[in-house]
Amino acid sequence: MSDNQNKSYAEIQQANIKAERAANRVAAVAPVTYVCNVQSAGYAFKTGKRAQFIPNVDGINCYTTNIPSEIAELDEEVANGHTNITHYTGEVAPLIEPLEVLRSRFFAEFEAKQAEALKVTNDAGNSPQIKLNVAGSDKFAKLGAASNSVEAVAV
Repeated sequence: MSDNQNKSYAEIQQANIKAERAANRVAAVAPVTYVCNVQSAGYAFKTGKRAQFIPNVDGINCYTTNIPSEIAELDEEVANGHTNITHYTGEVAPLIEPLEVLRSRFFAEFEAKQAEALKVTNDAGNSPQIKLNVAGSDKFAKLGAASNSVEAVAV
């Protein structure tokens, strides 16, 4: 039996990851950042390692690495047209969460309607400027007595 047949799958994966990390420590390159337009997304590399895309200060889900094998694999995914992973260009990826899309659409329409309603060029028409009479409790008693909205019931 070979040495690998006595090990569990997890032990083999851990050994592969350790060997890859040791090889990559020597060959580390400039860091490259990738963006995923799905919130709370992760990517599983062929080695079993997981790349977790974490929101940065701007709220963009990013994963940065300087490991050549990870860069090569992610570059291959981007070149093959992965629908969610792209290179970070400094621009925000479009929202694909349905509720976020609806919310942003609603607020855009709402703000457009508000801006239209608040235009100075809108004609509010002419209304007579009359003096307002301040009503006190003595006036309410007179108005209430003259009201016919409640019928008196004989007891």
